[in-house]
Amino acid sequence: MQSCLPCLKDLLGAPDRTKTDNSDPARSNTGDTMKKRRPKIGIVSQFKTTLLGSWVDVLLVCVPVGFALRYTHANGYAVFIVNFLAIISLAAMLSFATEELALYTGETLGGLLNASFGNATELIVSIIALAQNKILILQTSLIGSMRSNSLLVLGMCFSFGGINRLVQHFNVAVAQTASSMLAVLIGSLIIPTAFQRLGNNPAGGVAPISRGTAIILLLVYFAYLIFQLKTHVEIYNTLSQRNKKNRRSTRENGGTLMGIARIGAGTAASADITGPD
Repeated sequence: MQSCLPCLKDLLGAPDRTKTDNSDPARSNTGDTMKKRRPKIGIVSQFKTTLLGSWVDVLLVCVPVGFALRYTHANGYAVFIVNFLAIISLAAMLSFATEELALYTGETLGGLLNASFGNATELIVSIIALAQNKILILQTSLIGSMRSNSLLVLGMCFSFGGINRLVQHFNVAVAQTASSMLAVLIGSLIIPTAFQRLGNNPAGGVAPISRGTAIILLLVYFAYLIFQLKTHVEIYNTLSQRNKKNRRSTRENGGTLMGIARIGAGTAASADITGPD
């Protein structure tokens, strides 16, 4: 029966599906063109894109110079200025690596990555300043970060989002959740300050209240993660109007660059904080 199948197919004029048809030149040319349009991205090209992709990357030269000035006990102001410039370039590299990782995780988790690791430089500076008892630098860093995110970034979003647009559309549920989180944060800052200013408690009596509010903020943040990533995922999975960005690096390269940027930013921040002394 199997030997009669080719004969029956020839008589009926049916195509032989058991054989691969490679006689179509258009199809073969299309396949070759698709293969040519997918160039392989190597490690060298990835690092070249990362290290030479912006004019801010020129400041990466300040990273080894800042290390050298710090460990040769140079002038404190020179150490501070050079390491400050190094932190700017490393923060830009960290932001780039976070955006590259966000391309593979989706819009919801990508936004969470940007929100979490976007402030990694400020977090590193704050931890090092707190460990070295530099309270004034810590307060200045926190106030500057809060004002820039709540005023400068928000105002730029309104300004650039309103270009060529009469009405801006946004997710109301997400905005209400973020507003609730902001209200909890403001309350956690006001309560310890009010106890210290209005009460008769000494300065040491405010420390337990401040630590308690910090623990509550951590619990609220973890609850927000569960809300965003598990229980109410459909609220955040809205269709995006943005065009897909070109993937300039791989997921592994983005994670590696993020680790390098965080280590470099931590070391530069340590030298930067101790520099003014």
